[in-house]
Amino acid sequence: HLSHDAQKKMRELGGVSKHRFDYVNGLIEGNETLVLVDAGGGAIHGDYRDYLTLPGRVAFMHTGLIQEPLPAGKELVSSGQVLNLLDS
Repeated sequence: HLSHDAQKKMRELGGVSKHRFDYVNGLIEGNETLVLVDAGGGAIHGDYRDYLTLPGRVAFMHTGLIQEPLPAGKELVSSGQVLNLLDS
């Protein structure tokens, strides 16, 4: 859930192996139907800005910090919200 910058800093300081760093950074490839991102910021959550350029649909949860308009295909979701994955 860490931001890309925090992951890079951990790698530079030796807190995570290259193998683990590469694995974590390769989890999202950009061809997913939907990516749910925990984007609350801070020490244990990701940064939503890391995912704004993904080509697919991205839903940001666990955040109230996003104040700017999001690009097409990017959305805020709230607890209990239902997301359609397929067109009906």
